Amino acid sequence: MTAASDLPVLAIDIGGTKIATAEVSGRRIANRRQAPTPRTGKGDHLIAAIAGLAPKSGFGAVAVATTGIVRDGALTALNPETLPIEDGYP
Repeated sequence: MTAASDLPVLAIDIGGTKIATAEVSGRRIANRRQAPTPRTGKGDHLIAAIAGLAPKSGFGAVAVATTGIVRDGALTALNPETLPIEDGYP
């Protein structure tokens, strides 16, 4: 059985022009993928784009960087023109 700490971290970067994902183990970055950030303004479309890039299993933790504020489990864009998403998307 593999402990979660032995598995890579799924890193997700949510930006205004692209979404990038990668698996990070120590200093090693593997399976980096990216796609354009959806411009629909719908959080569900953003989640679908991330899910399309992420591996289906095999990571022990998730780290997210975003051009926005995450508070109490909800994302609000600092600049909705940069990251179009509903205010307070869970």
